[in-house]
Amino acid sequence: MYLLTATLLNSWRVFVETEYGKKADFLRVLCRDPVAKTEAMAKGDEFERWACANLPYLKGGQYQVRLSRTIGNYLCYGIIDVLKAGHLYDVKYTSNYEVGKYRTNYQTPMYLALVPEAIDITYVVSDKPQDGEIWRETYTREETSPLELYIALFENWLKLNGYWDIYARRWQALQKVA
Repeated sequence: MYLLTATLLNSWRVFVETEYGKKADFLRVLCRDPVAKTEAMAKGDEFERWACANLPYLKGGQYQVRLSRTIGNYLCYGIIDVLKAGHLYDVKYTSNYEVGKYRTNYQTPMYLALVPEAIDITYVVSDKPQDGEIWRETYTREETSPLELYIALFENWLKLNGYWDIYARRWQALQKVA
């Protein structure tokens, strides 16, 4: 059984689908190399704390919910920022926002698979931790393909491009994580 996260799937997507993808960045995630906390990560954490304490639609939810679910030979794992009344929220900080930025984010199918009874997922996005504009993007399961499709595409791509052995060694699921 292999562990699978939205972070790994998103790293793969950026590598193969965009002009910004760099092999070294994908390999860092694939090899599970440690990452030093950046200023952007710190601002994201700051915004998340502020948003959970101040935005009415996030207040009173369950925060940092760790979930896992077995799909085929994969243990899918994620940490949902806020779970509230059947709605999932992922809080994002970015210095470069465009409407629809998170439409192809693999957190959507991953988190909806981890919480089968969830109605939707909303990305709560800002460009400044406490005084920036706040945008929301909401997606339902009807607006994404099932996670199983993306798992199959990812596995086939790894095998066809010679990355399967690295993945199989580095991402073995030793036990259920949530």
